[in-house]
Parts: sequence; structure tokens; C-alpha cells
Amino acid sequence: MRYLVVIDHTLGGTGLTWAVREHALEEGDIQVDVIVPAEESETDTAQGRLDMELQRLGAEKIAANGSVVQTDPYDAIGDAAGRQRYDGIIIATHPPTISRWMHHDLPRRVERELQIPVEWIDARTDDPSEEAEINIELPRVAVDNEGPPGLSNEGQARLR
Repeated sequence: MRYLVVIDHTLGGTGLTWAVREHALEEGDIQVDVIVPAEESETDTAQGRLDMELQRLGAEKIAANGSVVQTDPYDAIGDAAGRQRYDGIIIATHPPTISRWMHHDLPRRVERELQIPVEWIDARTDDPSEEAEINIELPRVAVDNEGPPGLSNEGQARLR
């Protein structure tokens, strides 16, 4: 199985890693391609987030590679899907109330246009100045454990 993971240049973190790990546990060996769409002025920040996520996935023994792309997320996903067949796409953004990607309905647009299952994750960085709670919606993943570290009891209840 091969997944395309698309992360906002400001995100990443344990919630995203946990979601990918769940796929690996459920499906066996998986390959993950990570793309981070970013403006040219945000390239350094985006590369740092990408490197951190690739390290986390590598620590989980998940084969992953990635790149920072200087295009909008919709075009970046379309380009990647045009070069490689994916079994699913995981999109990690800020919460819907502040995410530009969510305001443009990116997950549904991608799923409708590409006919590839899309999961959306409300991810956070591991920056201690941000809230520790991670909210995850995984409509296609069976969840039968306690969830990622730092997930509140309320968040865990939503996963069940």
C-alpha cells in the first residue's frame, strides 16, 4: 500500500505519525510519500517540518520520502497522483476554523477529483508553546487502542 501524506508547512507532529503508524499496523508494509506545499519564503520552515516527520516515520520503521513543493496543495496533490498511484491520501491541517485548506474544501475536492480515499487530520506541532491536545478524525482507520500520547480523554472518546 502506498500513501501520499500532505502536511501544511507549519504542522506535523505525533498525531500525524500515529495515524500513519495505524495504517502500517493494519496493512503491513506501506510506503509513504510526504509533500509539504509552501511559499518560497516558507521553504526553510517547511523543510524543517518535513525532516522531522521523515525522522518520526523512520523511527516507526515506515518507509518514507518527501519533498517541499512550491505550489498550492491542490496542484501538488494532483502532480504527485499523476506520477504515482496511491491507495490513500492523508491531509494534515490546522483546525477547520483557521485552515485555509479546509476553507477551500481541499480533502473533499481531492477525493472527488482523483477518486482516491482521503483522510483529514487536525494535527499540531510538538512545540510546547502550543496546546498538547491532538484531535484526529480517522474515518477509514479502525481504532482499538488508547490513541496517541497526549490525547485527552475527550479526544480518545471521540476516536472510539
